[in-house]
Amino acid sequence: MRAMPDDSHRRSVALLARYVDQAFSWVDAIVLLSADDDRRVERLWTVDSTLGAYRFSHEVVVSSPGD
Repeated sequence: MRAMPDDSHRRSVALLARYVDQAFSWVDAIVLLSADDDRRVERLWTVDSTLGAYRFSHEVVVSSPGD
């Protein structure tokens, strides 16, 4: 468990607008922002391989089943 990212509503709306060509949900946006804010995160395990389209501010490997 972790807290919501700072200014999460505004940032998630901006993320969804920037990645409008992806099928990201609001929950996806919050997960991506949380991982992006925490420089200790090195890997994101998900069932949604489309999250790999997000460009993190540091190196994060996005893994999904079948990878």
